[in-house]
Amino acid sequence: MNKAEAYFNLVERDSWHWLDSSEKLKISSEVIYKELHSLLEILHTDRTFENEEKIIALWGSYYLLVGHSFENLVKGLSIENNRSAKNFKEIFKKWGKNGHKISKIAEENIPLLTKDEISIIEKLETYILWAGRFHLPKDSDIYTKERGNLFYYSKDYDTINILYERTKEILELAYVRNENKKPRQN
Repeated sequence: MNKAEAYFNLVERDSWHWLDSSEKLKISSEVIYKELHSLLEILHTDRTFENEEKIIALWGSYYLLVGHSFENLVKGLSIENNRSAKNFKEIFKKWGKNGHKISKIAEENIPLLTKDEISIIEKLETYILWAGRFHLPKDSDIYTKERGNLFYYSKDYDTINILYERTKEILELAYVRNENKKPRQN
């Protein structure tokens, strides 16, 4: 096994690396959100096609990045909650086809999700799977089903941040619990 493979095998099941990746994406999404929020304020007095196009571009990018941030966070939590799994592939199977079904991962790992939280997770999933990258999904049925997830709502930002912080706290507590279970080394 070479050094790259050894590093990969070490990191793939390390929830803190997943959390670190999540935090970096969250920082980037915040930069985009700040610009988006500024443009939304300007839109009240300067409603132009150019400003509306920028807003549409920014919110797609914001939801995509914050969606990937949340995806890494819930995957880190899933890894932490499945420490007893024999290997990473065993955990990955739980994540659904291609591993991007964050609604499934979240439902299995975050207790007591509210209706608003489930809705925001489904919206983020839509942006991860297609809306943040393509103008249409590969199937009209998907578009029909997920069309409502394409709209920006002012409460989304707060819902995302509250859920993110709650999930991060759950991950941190699970990590401490699991570390305390480990036999002590002399």
